[in-house]
Amino acid sequence: MEVSSFDDEGDFGEEVTSALGKMRKGVSRQYVSGLSSHSGNSHVEARIVHYVAKLHPGVFSDLEQYCRESEGFMDETVSRFYHEIPFYMAFVKYIEDLEDQGLAFCYPTFSRESKAVSGSGSYDLALAKSLAAEVPGSSRTIITWSTQNASCW
Repeated sequence: MEVSSFDDEGDFGEEVTSALGKMRKGVSRQYVSGLSSHSGNSHVEARIVHYVAKLHPGVFSDLEQYCRESEGFMDETVSRFYHEIPFYMAFVKYIEDLEDQGLAFCYPTFSRESKAVSGSGSYDLALAKSLAAEVPGSSRTIITWSTQNASCW
């Protein structure tokens, strides 16, 4: 592997696009996926960065200093939310799947005056999900129940 400084070489991007464009037919599918929480470099990428750092020590020195000075910059609340958001997104998806099967869902309302709990048309989320998975789109009966003025501890 050889890594060297840019020396007014041509733009290979157009050449690559042209070569790969021959294989493209119609609209392409998107294959974008989320970044994992640990997206480390492969050994090849790490070696390339090592050589580029030798070519441009000033830039990498500045970057290293910036990283040292910025360590711990992430606000604790933002960091916690970043780690919790997958749960919230999975919950939204879970509920959307149930709604797609024709099941109603609503969010609770809260009161400062009363701690009483009531509900109507309630159902077991896990049971409804498993029934929906068994026979998607078919008509079935989901047993619901109502609560009136239940105590809340």
